[in-house]
Amino acid sequence: MFARSLRILCNHSFIVGYIISACIYINILSPPLEAREQGRLPMELFSSARYDAEDQNWAILQSDNGLLYVGNSDGLLEYDGTSWRLLKLPTMGAVRSLAVDSKGTIFIGSQEDLGYLNYSPNGELQYISLYDKIPEENRGFNDVWRTVATDKGVFFRSTSRLFRWYNGELSVWIFKNRLRNIFHINGELYLQIQSKGFCKFINDSWQPIAGIEELHNKGVSAVYPVSDSEWLVLFRHNGIMRLVQGANGRWEKKEAGYPVNETLKQKQIYSSAQLADGSFVIGT
Repeated sequence: MFARSLRILCNHSFIVGYIISACIYINILSPPLEAREQGRLPMELFSSARYDAEDQNWAILQSDNGLLYVGNSDGLLEYDGTSWRLLKLPTMGAVRSLAVDSKGTIFIGSQEDLGYLNYSPNGELQYISLYDKIPEENRGFNDVWRTVATDKGVFFRSTSRLFRWYNGELSVWIFKNRLRNIFHINGELYLQIQSKGFCKFINDSWQPIAGIEELHNKGVSAVYPVSDSEWLVLFRHNGIMRLVQGANGRWEKKEAGYPVNETLKQKQIYSSAQLADGSFVIGT
């Protein structure tokens, strides 16, 4: 599922990295690739032997100070542009997800744990676990597959529980149906629940939204806002789809209409990122 190496796409000081077996660089909001000159992004390859950890990598982000952090099966990798170092968690588990909030704090979702990074008085980077703040009856949640930092708090998603760290307090939602993913779109939070579709976070509760039954049981890899009333949806197995919100507030499915979509339908989309120029990097 994941490559046995870490590929970093570098553009001077701006870094986008994804752990991928194949990389597709597209600009779906511009003319077709065939009509434009195609360049090649500079790329540097780091093997697992070079960064000295497991070959499976699950998440990646760049901190405010320019350091690169990678969620690895061995723990958390840090890269300063010259050397790598590994921070092992107390549970010795894999780091599955990462997020950074508006204050620059890095939050971590891992196996049977969640927390954040902080510096000790002597300047040493350390991991602060939030596990002890979880009521005992709500533990046993396995992996935290997605972490999202918002102005409404930091959300940690497992397959059956959703945690929120907000103003120094941890709250928990428990769901009978499987949680497939969580998305932060145009400042709003949406939770994809198996067989129920997308729910919007309103007044500290999750309210179903109508018109996107197409998303109830399909694996959604990512959602990108094209405008306030249009989303670009990247499926895990079904390529790209557009969702447009009508005047009645309902969302309607639209064909993507991009030539690259036929290629993506034959692949599995595991990761993606939107670059500063509006184009996308997609990992399959």
